[in-house]
Amino acid sequence: MNLERIDEALRKCDSMYTPCEEVHNLLVDIYCELRDRTFYFITVFEKLDIDERGFPDTGSQRCWGFYSDKETAFRAVHENWTDLEETIYKYAIIEEYEEGISHLTGYRQWFKFDIEKKGYVEIDEPEGYKHFVGFGIG
Repeated sequence: MNLERIDEALRKCDSMYTPCEEVHNLLVDIYCELRDRTFYFITVFEKLDIDERGFPDTGSQRCWGFYSDKETAFRAVHENWTDLEETIYKYAIIEEYEEGISHLTGYRQWFKFDIEKKGYVEIDEPEGYKHFVGFGIG
């Protein structure tokens, strides 16, 4: 973890108030690692309909949160962490975004709640939703 790496480098310095070159280099490395981060937003929906104008009608929807790790986001949805479904949210999506403003969605995956599995299962993209993006960040 990055905090452990910082602590280790600081212990090697003479003073915390005058960081050594090693700490400086470590902080630059950490900044570079974090600068281009990717996030996986989890959003849940009551329904996946299309309205009379051809726009998505999702009923109630909620962006539940996000993870920087794709595998963790998938586990959260598959296993219904923190009761994402809440007896109303029958569908979910994981959308990949890079840090920044107005980024288009990269990868995304749709899900439907499976009562027997007590979690969400992957489904194909719903009809009519292909050209709509940004469910998690608006």
